[in-house]
Order: sequence, then C-alpha cells, then structure tokens
Amino acid sequence: MGHNPGLHELASALCGEGPSALLGRLRSGLPTSGVVVVDLPVGWDGLARGLGTLTALWPPDRPE
Repeated sequence: MGHNPGLHELASALCGEGPSALLGRLRSGLPTSGVVVVDLPVGWDGLARGLGTLTALWPPDRPE
C-alpha cells in the first residue's frame, strides 16, 4: 500500500468543492499512481480542511 492511504486522506481533506462526479470518485479511493489536481486559493501556510477545489482525477491508465 505504501504512501497511498496518506495521499488519499490529504486529497480528500483538502477538497471541499469540485464536480460531484470527481468528488465521488475521490471518496471511492485514489488508485495507485493516480493523479489528483487540487486548486488551492492559499499558500502552504494557509492550508485548511475543505479549502481546495478538485479539478481533475486521473487513473494510471488514463488515455492521452
């Protein structure tokens, strides 16, 4: 499992907004080697739960 549970928890905690379909996919889990794109309106020092917007979630087999 490696670091995946920690990254999934971080992404889930940061993403308070975004398309419902993407948020649902993220809640289902982050596949190994998956990519999550989160838009954050603040810098690292201002991070808080739910401030981010989920803009993309790509599984590892994403077609180009």
